[in-house]
Amino acid sequence: MQGNNSFRYVIRIIAGVYLLYLAWNLMGGLRSGETSGFVFIIGIAVFIIAGVFFILDALRNMRREALDSRAESLEDQTPSEENDEEPLSEDTTPDDDVVTKKEDEP
Repeated sequence: MQGNNSFRYVIRIIAGVYLLYLAWNLMGGLRSGETSGFVFIIGIAVFIIAGVFFILDALRNMRREALDSRAESLEDQTPSEENDEEPLSEDTTPDDDVVTKKEDEP
């Protein structure tokens, strides 16, 4: 599923860059005098805000997924605490009861 999300974020970044490109072209039209009006200024502002939001939101989500996947991989590498067995000791001397029983038998 992460591959699908990465593709979505790349598409959002491309859309944000395109909106910034459109805003730049509208500003060029305003500067050259081809277009004028309050509507174009509002359009430029909306395109800039939307473009920056798309880019920053996609980058933030990509970073969050990368950190989450890194944390999951670290959790997979650490040994689990579910194994409550005591480690075997190197001292394997027999119990006293077993030794005495063998000595008592003829």
